[in-house]
Amino acid sequence: MKIRARLAFILVLAGLGLTGCSSNEVPGGSSPVVLSLGENVLYPDNEPPSIRLKKGDRTEVVSGADDYPSRPAISPNGTKMAYIAPYEFELAGDVWLYETGSGEKRKRIDRDAFGADRAAWKVVWADDERLLVLVGDRYGTVTLNREIFAYDLSSGQSQSILIAGVNQDIRELAVQDSRISFRIATYNVS
Repeated sequence: MKIRARLAFILVLAGLGLTGCSSNEVPGGSSPVVLSLGENVLYPDNEPPSIRLKKGDRTEVVSGADDYPSRPAISPNGTKMAYIAPYEFELAGDVWLYETGSGEKRKRIDRDAFGADRAAWKVVWADDERLLVLVGDRYGTVTLNREIFAYDLSSGQSQSILIAGVNQDIRELAVQDSRISFRIATYNVS
C-alpha cells in the first residue's frame, strides 16, 4: 500500500511540473487518426507477432514479424503507440514509438539504456506524454521484473520510480484513471 501511495504522489508531482500542449492534427488540417487495438491496429493472436495499421482499404506494416514486436500500447488520446522490438526470450528490445501525425516509427529507448543484463518487458502509458517501462532480467529461465521507469517523451528523460527487492517480481503493471497498479510477488529464497 505504501508503494502505491508513493507512486501516486510521484506522478502527481511530476504532472504538476509538466506544462504544455500537444496537437493531434494531421498535416493539411484533416481529422487526426485515432488508434484502436483490434480495429485499425492489428496484432495477431495466433500468428508470428506483427503490428499492422489499417488505412481504409490498405494495410501498412508498422513492425513486421522479422522485428518480433510486443503487443502495442496505445496512448490515452489514441494518437501514439509504443511497443518493444524484438520481444523474445533472452533478447533485449528497444522501445519504439509510432505517431499518427507523422506516420513514422522511431526508436525512443535503446535496448542498453537499462543495463547490459536487463531488458524492457512491458510498456504502458501513464498519460499522453509519459510511458512507464517495466524492466527486468534479460537472461535466465525465470526472469524477474524488478524496476519501473517513467519516460518523458518531451524531454527524452527517464527516471526510476520503483525498485523491487532482490527476491521480488513486479507483475500486472497497468494505469487506470491516472493510478498505477501492479502486484509484487515475493519469492522465498532460503
